[in-house]
Amino acid sequence: MGELSVYLLVWMCMVQLLARYLGINWAMFLSSLKVLIPIVGVSILGSDIISLKDSQIYLQSGANYLFLYEPWEVLYNEHTWELLFKLGDYGYNTFYIWWNALIISTSSSPHSILLLFNVVWVTLAAILIYHISAYGAFTADYRKGLLVFQLVAIDVLTWSSLTNVRDSLVLCLTVLSIYLFYRVVHEKKIAALLMLLAVLLSFLTVRFYIPALLLASWILYFLVCNHAFVRQHPVALAIAILASVGIFFFVVEFGYVTKMLRNVHILNALSGVPTFVLTPRPWSVTDTYRFLIPSAIYHWLMIIPAVLGGIHLWRCHPNMRLLIIYLVVITLFYATIQGLIGPRQRYQVSFIFCWFQYHFLYIFVTDRLGLLPFRSRGNELSSAGEPPVTIN
Repeated sequence: MGELSVYLLVWMCMVQLLARYLGINWAMFLSSLKVLIPIVGVSILGSDIISLKDSQIYLQSGANYLFLYEPWEVLYNEHTWELLFKLGDYGYNTFYIWWNALIISTSSSPHSILLLFNVVWVTLAAILIYHISAYGAFTADYRKGLLVFQLVAIDVLTWSSLTNVRDSLVLCLTVLSIYLFYRVVHEKKIAALLMLLAVLLSFLTVRFYIPALLLASWILYFLVCNHAFVRQHPVALAIAILASVGIFFFVVEFGYVTKMLRNVHILNALSGVPTFVLTPRPWSVTDTYRFLIPSAIYHWLMIIPAVLGGIHLWRCHPNMRLLIIYLVVITLFYATIQGLIGPRQRYQVSFIFCWFQYHFLYIFVTDRLGLLPFRSRGNELSSAGEPPVTIN
């Protein structure tokens, strides 16, 4: 299948998927935008984005794997895992290297196809965020607007459409984990719990320390925001705490974690927190990453509205406090580790910043001015025909 055919197929699938939530016109427009930006970006920036260090590392590692094995040999050849473990620097990056190898082996333009699938990951994440918002007692108009805002967020568009990095996949898996968590807590679905465990395990081959941060956030959420659950399910909470400790000691066996822990300095948080929240600084972006300048400027302009939106979200929608808790946990984590803070690390939680920005614009600007694009009858409902969902 040629590159154009792949793009067309993905576009058609995105249209069908988004039409279920936004209607065919919005779906066609947004799908076209998402698919065209990587094409236009590569044609304009060309070698500047293809030659980025991170992208070249993944592509070269994928090519090195293909010198010895085929992608599907991971199913039955243990030596392939040994090589991926080595190429992935003690295993923390195993899947994305294998993913690059798979795309290289099946496409004559691997970089473009990899960017296209990054767009797919963040599109799926935006749809999952739409479903997460159902647990916050938001109106149907609000949720549709949130979906559109997540799809066109400049941070997400820039990173997913122009860089071959694993952070788009990390973002998608993070959102999926949070969505499954809400399903487990609210609906008590065993299937959702099993899927959640599978997603947490998959992180160990993409960004292995995220499960520990997610588990810590969920425990804090129960302790701070859901006292009823703590009283009713103390055993489940104790198991979750033990699981968090177990995962921590499991990943400590990786050489990368040992190296990372040596760079932990608590006092770094004093400067690390603002650095993480405000990275990258528009005036310090290097020529290699100059395509980040527009999104960096936008992020700086919207940081105060985002803070105000986050505060309002915390006060008025208690079920959504988990997002804020996770943002605080991951910010403190990166802030205390010397040399690990960068735009890529913030990008993986950009969906939370985007939600804060959108919430501010919706509450303090568009709603009061009557500029809502999805205004409809029955606006008091959180979704078509269903009352707002709450978690007790």
